[in-house]
Amino acid sequence: MPKCCARWSHLIAISLLLPHTVRAEPAEVCARRVLGAAAEAYRAAPALRDRLRYVVEAPGSEREPKDLAFGFGAAGDAFAEDPGMAATATGGRLYVTRSDAPTRYVAVPYAGDFAAALDAVVGAQGSLFEPPPVAMRAGKGFQAWLDSLRFKQLGPLRVIGCAEAPGPTGSVRTEVRLAAENGTVVVGVDPSTHFLADLALQIRPPGAPDGFVVRVEGTFAPEVLDARRGAVRFEPGDRAAVAGFAELGSDRLRPGSPAPAISLRDLTGRTLSLAAMKGRVVVLDLWATWCVSCWKTLRSAEALHAWARAEKLPVTVLPVNTLEQADTDAERVKRVAVFWRSQGLSLETALDDGDAAFRALGSPGLPSVVVIDAAGTIRAVYTGVLPDPERTLREAVRHALAPP
Repeated sequence: MPKCCARWSHLIAISLLLPHTVRAEPAEVCARRVLGAAAEAYRAAPALRDRLRYVVEAPGSEREPKDLAFGFGAAGDAFAEDPGMAATATGGRLYVTRSDAPTRYVAVPYAGDFAAALDAVVGAQGSLFEPPPVAMRAGKGFQAWLDSLRFKQLGPLRVIGCAEAPGPTGSVRTEVRLAAENGTVVVGVDPSTHFLADLALQIRPPGAPDGFVVRVEGTFAPEVLDARRGAVRFEPGDRAAVAGFAELGSDRLRPGSPAPAISLRDLTGRTLSLAAMKGRVVVLDLWATWCVSCWKTLRSAEALHAWARAEKLPVTVLPVNTLEQADTDAERVKRVAVFWRSQGLSLETALDDGDAAFRALGSPGLPSVVVIDAAGTIRAVYTGVLPDPERTLREAVRHALAPP
């Protein structure tokens, strides 16, 4: 063999032995390619039904599987549903319902942007979010896909890795790794279908105690359907339309009904009762250290407390720690106290022993806010994160201060 040919054969052999030195792909280029292929796959499907089954694990919480069902049909129609809320986009409208308010719904205009229409109802911090496959199906760009992968919990994301790796079931898929200032996301993409296969999040909420990390792990279960079977529909039935999310309320506690007899205690062991607070408007904010959405509601409770004190109003704002998972009472008190100091909150909190108050209030979910007037009558109930919590709660307090 001529020397020139032998030399080129040698170089080719080296390149085959070291493919990573020749074919290396920057992480963001890889992520754009992999997620772009996923977007094309979702756009090519006539219709799709999927379910994200995930487990949230945080200090003090139980590992309980949760489900987010979602899908899309023709002409931009889409839906997302968790155990507490559902959003359905079809016919130029987005309809939002809550499982604890079966007689009402909210409807807003819909022009194909599921996230924007949903935020118009529940707010940017609401618990329900636009599923990433719905964002990809809608023809949004790369940055919008990353925004959907924040799940309304993380800050702006950047790509930090992209490579093949085994997933939760052991099968190899492409991992796209993303990072924000307060956590990370790893999303796995099936190399054969290009659909999202699994995800894992780590969230460090702002102001959390040292070492407090919320972990979320989930898997997808996509099913491609024909356009007819996958049609998205909303049937209002006997439900009545209301103007906004706050008006959905909860059917578990009806405004106008008497508040139950509730006994709580503070962190020092002192007993607190609703009966002793008659003559004042009482705002109960139900929360737990592991409930990330509750942290936002606590900030609103703190602002309401400061406003009522500045206005010299007869109002008591009382956060109530409930559904807290701890082996001993001492451990619970310590955890709540450490959390409270870390948040820099000035108002006191109460402990719900045995979750008795939570059950007496109808187990409304977390976070929840109950407004009780001076006569001991329930005047308003809000479950979940409100779109404009400070304004909504101030109006509820003013309403409770007025005669029934």
